[in-house]
Amino acid sequence: GVIEPVDCSDWASPLVPVMKADGTLRICADYKATLNPVLLVDRYPLPRIEDVLVGLNGTKVFSKIDLSQAYNQVELDDSKSFTVINTHRGLFCYNRLVYGLSSSVGIFQRIMTTLLQGIPNVQVFLDDVIIGGRTKDEHLQALESVFQRLSDNGLKLKEQKCVFLVDKVKYLGYIVSKDGIKADRSKIKSILEMKRPSNVSELRSFIGMVNFFSKFVKNFSTLLVTLNNLLRKGVEWNWDEECERAFLEVKRSLTSTDTLAHYDPNKPLIVTCDASAAGV
Repeated sequence: GVIEPVDCSDWASPLVPVMKADGTLRICADYKATLNPVLLVDRYPLPRIEDVLVGLNGTKVFSKIDLSQAYNQVELDDSKSFTVINTHRGLFCYNRLVYGLSSSVGIFQRIMTTLLQGIPNVQVFLDDVIIGGRTKDEHLQALESVFQRLSDNGLKLKEQKCVFLVDKVKYLGYIVSKDGIKADRSKIKSILEMKRPSNVSELRSFIGMVNFFSKFVKNFSTLLVTLNNLLRKGVEWNWDEECERAFLEVKRSLTSTDTLAHYDPNKPLIVTCDASAAGV
């Protein structure tokens, strides 16, 4: 099983509920004040999303797979004795990799990258795996290789979150197709529904969300100048008409985002740049 009871332990971390994207709850151990401060963290890097998407250049057919309870499919060794949690039914330790450990992300990315490396047109971001193909036959060969390696290692998929043999697919906040990438409209919808910020913290949250899609909007940094000025140290909060106009204009700009073509390293690359006192 994922957990097993223990009689005693030098370590005992509390539990915390976390809401998942599908509305269900995930019960996680809260290691931030217990185990995480003393861990030698696995720093294996997550890939840059831009690099993941570049790897899909030239592909026309797509599939996306998602692992079921991904971390919990990785068995722990003797170090599991440190993962003890304190519950109303006593102490338990994890037999599987657990959400909340500062090393879990690096460990899992390393495993998945190593497991699927060498298969053409396969990109991995934690448990989100996208498979591309220039033709249907090429794509099916890649899918077969992925399934075989997952099966050989006892990894299971979450059927409801898998998509197969489509010409476009949602992946990491974008819509990916043979033409390139577009902003996911469902993600933009949540930004458009945000109320005007009433303090610096809310404004910083808004800007953080819209920056994710900045690459799709021309002169986006210039649009944000007025709002960014409110985040400067020592500036008093004053949401005036100019801020309101900028806030609405930023939202409006996100409603007409373009498709960005996949970067092709085999084609000539032209770099142009411009700058002003307000933006680059």
